[in-house]
Amino acid sequence: MTRIDAHHHLWDLSVRPQTWLDPPEMAPIRRDFALSDHASATAGTGIGRSVLVQVLGDAEETREFLALAARSQTIAAVVGWADLTRPDLADELAALAASPGGALLRGIRHLVQGESD
Repeated sequence: MTRIDAHHHLWDLSVRPQTWLDPPEMAPIRRDFALSDHASATAGTGIGRSVLVQVLGDAEETREFLALAARSQTIAAVVGWADLTRPDLADELAALAASPGGALLRGIRHLVQGESD
C-alpha cells in the first residue's frame, strides 16, 4: 500500500517571493522547496505520493502546480487557489480544470489571513 502525504508545499523564491517568510522566526524554511526536497524528506518512509497544496493566493501558481502534477509520478492531487468572491468563479474553476493537469485539481483553498475582516 502506498502512503500519501496529504499536504505539502513547494516554492521557488526567485519565481514567486513569499513575504510571509520574511520574519526572522521563518529563517529555517526561508529557502526554495522543490519536488526533489520532498522526495528526500520522505525517502524510506513508505510515502510514495503527495497532495500539493497552494501557498499563495495566486491562480498562476495553481496553474503551475497543475502542470507540474501532470508531469510528476508522485503528485497525486493538487489543492489550488481561486478567488471565491469573483462573480465568474465557475468559469475560473472550469479553466483550471481544463488546463494541463487540471484533472488532478481536487480542492480550492482561499486564504483569508491577509484579508481585512
